[in-house]
Amino acid sequence: MSTHNAYFSLNHITAATRIAVSAPNATRARTVLVLLAGTVALTTTGFGIVIPIFSKRLVELGSGVEVLGMMTVSYALAAFLAAPLAGILADRIGRRPIILASLAAFVAVNVGYVFADSTGTFVALRAIQGAVIGSLMPATLGVVADVAPSNSRARWTGVLMGSVSSGLVLGPVVGGVLYEALGFEAPFIASASAGLVSLAAAVLFVSETRTRTVRRREMLRARHENQQGDQTGKPFVTKLPRPLVVFTALLFLNFMLEFVYGFADLEMVFYVYDRLEWSSVQFGGLVAAYGVAMVSGQVLLGHVSDKRGRGPIIILGLVMTSALYAGLALFTSFPMLIGAAMITGAGEALAAPALSALYLDITPEQHRSRVMGIRESSIQLGGVAGPLLLIVASSWITPHAAFVAAAVLLAVLAIPALATLRRRTHGVGVTRDGIGDRHAAAHGALRGTVAWARSVRPEYISVPA
Repeated sequence: MSTHNAYFSLNHITAATRIAVSAPNATRARTVLVLLAGTVALTTTGFGIVIPIFSKRLVELGSGVEVLGMMTVSYALAAFLAAPLAGILADRIGRRPIILASLAAFVAVNVGYVFADSTGTFVALRAIQGAVIGSLMPATLGVVADVAPSNSRARWTGVLMGSVSSGLVLGPVVGGVLYEALGFEAPFIASASAGLVSLAAAVLFVSETRTRTVRRREMLRARHENQQGDQTGKPFVTKLPRPLVVFTALLFLNFMLEFVYGFADLEMVFYVYDRLEWSSVQFGGLVAAYGVAMVSGQVLLGHVSDKRGRGPIIILGLVMTSALYAGLALFTSFPMLIGAAMITGAGEALAAPALSALYLDITPEQHRSRVMGIRESSIQLGGVAGPLLLIVASSWITPHAAFVAAAVLLAVLAIPALATLRRRTHGVGVTRDGIGDRHAAAHGALRGTVAWARSVRPEYISVPA
């Protein structure tokens, strides 16, 4: 075809003045997130149901605290290893398969507990359960990142974390009642049933948010970047969030928070019974005050960092979390410690959603579950290191010194947080609210095409009013 004929075939062209962009369906996003939160709440309730039963069942099998410690360590190590692997899979094959597989394995593990007749079986099943829970969280947080707008990401992260916390608060109470009334099999059957209902709900109502089309588009983009040589020699580093100093600070904060909790909370259990001579009702009241403040705070205050910024809310939350340990070091009054526990719960309710939302803010879209898996690993590593330190130091450190150290550490964590998180961070991935660069490029390409056509056949160009 001649150049003249090619020009003549352009026909009548209308110059575009804007590009229509499809907005995310807010109703659908809200429905997916609410259903996901309900599914997670039911699952963690089932998880919490069996927590008070392990020690009693181990005593029946002739074992004690050593095996319980092995179960705790095996759970944390399995979650530490499984979380990043599950995150990679969730980015590659989608969130839904990982969520469904985790829920199905959760049901199977609880059925296995019913038939377990040795401590070795309990330790192995607990490790599998750690891998299951460690795999579930990166995928669910990936769903939040996929469908929640960036200006309400912390809000929905708080709702999801509130559902997790509510299950962990409610579950042990239900488990204790079932054990006393019906024996040790009942809590495990109830937990398996809760998991089965969660699995059915996820199958029916939780759709894939990282679709095959999205994954293929990102694969083609990555292939193009590799062909251009942009990622040669540094495949892993390019998948990490930017700025790296902020990502490293977030991992450190998550590790230290879990480390302090693991170190001080075990000491607190013995302290309130042996030194303060509390009853189980009083200790339950302390835990309930903390739990209610944390759950309600995550649901009601999770959105604060969306409006006030991640850094200031994280720092405020870190300072507030030190209240309970400072209270244990300074007071023996039950009402004072209840108040301190509520302040700590509210502080965690502020800090945790903001921390998770900041991970998602700075992570490329195609690597979000992978990064949340790394986050989960840092949390589990802290959960192992804290109790191990307490075991080593228990012979020479006093409860008072442990609480002072915990309070100081939590408050001091605000210093590196202030130094690194005060900088303004931007998401580097393409988000629903940050997709403007792609639209701008498309708009520019379209205007370039129209300009070329106008220069060739100006008589066929019309610009709408």
